[in-house]
Amino acid sequence: MRATGDPRHRSPRGGIDADGLAAAVIYFAPMWLLPRAFGLSTVAVMTLAEMDALPEPTTAVMRRRARAAGLPMREYLRRELAALAQRRIALDGVVDFLAAERPGHPTPELDADAAAVIHAYELPAHVWSVLADRAAASAMPLADYVCQELITSARRSTVEDALLEFDEVLERDPSLVIDREAAAASIRYARGE
Repeated sequence: MRATGDPRHRSPRGGIDADGLAAAVIYFAPMWLLPRAFGLSTVAVMTLAEMDALPEPTTAVMRRRARAAGLPMREYLRRELAALAQRRIALDGVVDFLAAERPGHPTPELDADAAAVIHAYELPAHVWSVLADRAAASAMPLADYVCQELITSARRSTVEDALLEFDEVLERDPSLVIDREAAAASIRYARGE
């Protein structure tokens, strides 16, 4: 567990710091108690849990994109998932085949994790049904499929993603001199654009 095993969550006096304590409470507390314990809504707790499931590089990319879009993280991820559901991908051919040739093909169960994803990001029915069909075609639980798609999206970095990362570095150390346009041109050249 993160609270006891991760040295980043140790206070200088050797105990567990506030982040480590929060991780311990989230790990051991029943789900109905968490919102009351932290003064959060259930949706906020689920969103925090889902973000913890994503690798740190993915979370960093998504936070930068959300900040650049001027949106809270939850709203940005909701829009990202809605855009993913609207875009046709290769897996949709498998979904279409299963619907046409095997109408009894099982759809994924809406377990607690799937319900948490749907409610945390307030996904409309048409969005989560597309994502659920794709998850079923992949033989994955919906929550795992959504996590995989967010990781994939973050890995498909754009020139703008790289520039946002440069901007973040400049915010941390304003003494650095980085020509944003030259950096963008170099990135485009390296990507063959």
